[in-house]
Amino acid sequence: MIMPMNATEKLKASPCILLDLDGTILNSMSVWRTAPAILLARRGIEPDAEQARILRTVRFSPAVDHMMEQFDLGVPRESIESEMRAIILDGYRTRVVPKAGAVAFLQMLRQRGKRVVAVTDNVAAAIDCALERNDLAGYFDSVYCGPSYGMSKHMPEIFTMVLSREGFRAADCMLFDDAPWPLETAQSLGIFTVAVEEPFSMHEYDAICAAADAWTKDYTEFLK
Repeated sequence: MIMPMNATEKLKASPCILLDLDGTILNSMSVWRTAPAILLARRGIEPDAEQARILRTVRFSPAVDHMMEQFDLGVPRESIESEMRAIILDGYRTRVVPKAGAVAFLQMLRQRGKRVVAVTDNVAAAIDCALERNDLAGYFDSVYCGPSYGMSKHMPEIFTMVLSREGFRAADCMLFDDAPWPLETAQSLGIFTVAVEEPFSMHEYDAICAAADAWTKDYTEFLK
């Protein structure tokens, strides 16, 4: 998808910018994709090439499902989920950094006086660690973590809640995200959507394109 010229104009005109964090502002997806391998290595288990490929490309719950089905882990699913979350949280504490161009983009939004709002499906504990570690917290006026509200970005309710609390109409906002379902949900509400390129999401390229009004690789287009 080519970035339409009106996307930069839309940014200038939009008082509120909604930002996903994982894969959009934070270069964090490798933490999720490597967690199953770390968990298995602790048990002396080395998946074959196909198993490893699956575990690198699926999300949290399907990864746990696959491990429970394919390997004798010797503990209940709840224990595996808890250990996976601990591995991931450690990654946020120690490894996660901003994506290329993200800090410059956040600085530009601040300079232009935009309301900058994070909307994420991740838990607050992980997000707080990453934002504080990278000195990013000050760029955000609000941070909404879906699990804190019993919501996810599959649901329009999280966006309508954010709009209500922040005092903006959908038409006042842009959403930057790397996954298809938040883009689709936001677009259905009338929010202008921008897909942010993320290598771990490229297997969903067609769905992302269908749900995005524009596409950016590294925010360069918006910094001009």
